Amino acid sequence: MALYPVDGAHRGRRPRLKRRRQGRRPDPDVLDAAETQIETVEEEVLVSTGIETLQRINGVRRDLLSFRKVAWPSRNALGALARGDPDQVGSQTEKYFRDVYDHLVGIVDLTETYRDLTIGARDIYLNTVSQSTNEVMRTLTVVATVFLPLAFIAGVYGTNFDPASSAFNTPELLWPYAYPAATLGRLLVAAVTLAHFRRQEYI
Repeated sequence: MALYPVDGAHRGRRPRLKRRRQGRRPDPDVLDAAETQIETVEEEVLVSTGIETLQRINGVRRDLLSFRKVAWPSRNALGALARGDPDQVGSQTEKYFRDVYDHLVGIVDLTETYRDLTIGARDIYLNTVSQSTNEVMRTLTVVATVFLPLAFIAGVYGTNFDPASSAFNTPELLWPYAYPAATLGRLLVAAVTLAHFRRQEYI
């Protein structure tokens, strides 16, 4: 399709082109849909760490990358038309191409902004997952640390050495209150360990 110069029979077409361009928003429907999805993802990423959230973030990011691959070359081509580089573009026609070029620049900038938002949402998601993992590891660490001395005490007094055959074979087992004392000691060790973790603000 050949571009027409400013003079001639095509003069009456240009006002319609201008009105059509002025009535169009600088952000197409695909960017409106991307904005809605980004807002939804930003709300979900704070309350959900499911794989579906990450897949949705990556899906929006892929859509924006595909749109950007089309918008950038189009911007360069329209830039050449807006400058009047082709001989077929008349001096009066350049302003219409400049109008289209300005709209396309706005679309490209909006695409870059949305890409940054998706990257930020992905970083928030990864930080949330990492924080959740740290909370799980912290809980497991507290449980393991509490039960480690308890298991040691149970292992020492669970050995099958007959105290009647030697005075060195756990003679405290002959004490009538040996079991209550061992149970109380284990409870005391667990309480002290938990108090230490709470004082260190670990739990």
